[in-house]
Amino acid sequence: MKRPLVARVFTLIVALAACGGGGASSSSPPSASAPAGFDQACLDLSAWSIAAQNAYTDLQDISQFDANDKQGAQAKLTQLKNDLATADDATAKLIQGLQSGGPLDIASGEDIKQSLVDALNLLRQAAASARTKIDAYDLQTATPDQSAKLKTDLDALRTSVTESLTGLAPLLSTNSELRTALQNSAACRQVGASLFSSSDGW
Repeated sequence: MKRPLVARVFTLIVALAACGGGGASSSSPPSASAPAGFDQACLDLSAWSIAAQNAYTDLQDISQFDANDKQGAQAKLTQLKNDLATADDATAKLIQGLQSGGPLDIASGEDIKQSLVDALNLLRQAAASARTKIDAYDLQTATPDQSAKLKTDLDALRTSVTESLTGLAPLLSTNSELRTALQNSAACRQVGASLFSSSDGW
């Protein structure tokens, strides 16, 4: 079974959290000497993944947005706005955790972490823009052109999210130390397994 988009990117972020803090070698399993906050980082990742996937699913559902169905359209917009706000809170917490963690003791570790933080910040900006556009949209008085414009803008956000997240995938596929850290991290494997049951490997 193919993983959802956010689930695939989750593996990269978990790997970064597993490497953070500097104490243990990336080839060693977690132990009592694991950096402080390790478990909390995985909890943040779990919350982020769930919130982000919910918002992304809402964006996919916008393809069925019909302004003529006032009640149904308003329900979709309200759910999307609320889920975007929840995802934004989870993303901010995840960014804070990554930035406050110790150095990544792997090749190009700090560059990789910064790339991730930059991508997450871009997602926050795009989500904020979408919420502003939803707030400015009045379903009761909107013209067909205004409704079409909102739908186009939200579709563009979904595309932007897809490109931002899939653009991070090579960071994992080209760095064996990241993959090893993920495979050797029992804590993060447990979180990943609880979120995404899939037949393909990490």
